[in-house]
Amino acid sequence: MKEKGKTIIHLSRPSTLITNMPFVKKIFDNYLRNNPFRLKLTHLRHKLRNISKGSPIDLFYTILIETNPVCNRKCSYCPNAKNPRKGKLMSEEIFYKIIDELSEINFKGKICPHFFGEPLLDKRLPKLLKYAKDKLPNVRIVIYTNGDLLTIDLFKELVKLGVNIIEVTEHDEKVSENMKIIFNFLDKNPIYKKHLNYRRNLYIDERAGLVKSGFEKRARKICTTASYNMTINYKGDIILCCNDYFGKYKFGNVANEKLIDIWNKKGYKKIRQNNMDGKFSLDICKNCKE
Repeated sequence: MKEKGKTIIHLSRPSTLITNMPFVKKIFDNYLRNNPFRLKLTHLRHKLRNISKGSPIDLFYTILIETNPVCNRKCSYCPNAKNPRKGKLMSEEIFYKIIDELSEINFKGKICPHFFGEPLLDKRLPKLLKYAKDKLPNVRIVIYTNGDLLTIDLFKELVKLGVNIIEVTEHDEKVSENMKIIFNFLDKNPIYKKHLNYRRNLYIDERAGLVKSGFEKRARKICTTASYNMTINYKGDIILCCNDYFGKYKFGNVANEKLIDIWNKKGYKKIRQNNMDGKFSLDICKNCKE
C-alpha cells in the first residue's frame, strides 16, 4: 500500500492476501468458507495436531482468555459500538489458575489474551504472558490488537517474553500514525518482522446477528468453532464461542471448577457435537452467518 509517496509493507500472511483478492474472496466467501467438508477437514487437522503434540485428541487447540473486557474503540461493525463492554480486569489468581491447569493437561496449542476488549489496555499483560510462557514453553501466544497502544518498547518486550505473533487490525482509512512508527522500526530492524501481522479489516463478522455487514451472508451449515476454541471471559466464565458477546451461554467458571472438567461436561460436549452435525439448538447458533 502507499502512504504519502512511501511504500508500506503489508505484513499479512500470504493466505490472507490471497483471500482478500476480489475474485478469490468471492469464491472463498460463497463456497469454501462455509463448506462442510472443508470445515470438518480443518477440525480433523486440529485433532491430528493434538496427537502430534501429545495432547488429548479432543482437546481444544486455541484458548481465548479475556484479561480486559474494555476496548478503546467503538467501531460501527462491532457490538461494542452500541453495547460497550464494562467490567474489571480478570484477577491474576484466575489467570494463573488457567495457565496452571493448561500445564497439567499438556496443552500445546495457541493462547490469545483477548475476547472483545483491547488486550494492550491491560498493563499487566507482559507479566501475565511471561508466566504463561514459562509454564507452557511450547504454546503459541498470539495477541490480537488494534495497534493504538503498541509502542516499540512494548513490541520488543512482548517478543522477548515469547509472544509469537502480534496481529494488528487497522480500523482506519489510512495507516495510523502509531503504526507508521512501528513500520519504520521494522524497516530498520527486519528481524522483528516475523512477529507482526498487519491487515486492514476487510472481513466483517456479523457476530451472530448483533451487527450488520451490508453484505449477503449465508447461514452456517455446520460449525466447528466451539470444538477447537475455548473462550473464557474476564469473570472466569467459559462461554460458547467468540461470538457470544454477552456471555449468555455459560458452561462453568474456572474460579471454582477445573478447566478440563468443564470442557468434558456432557451438555457442553453435546452442543459442540450438534454444531458439528449442523443441528443448531441455541439461538446464537441459529442466527450466526458466515
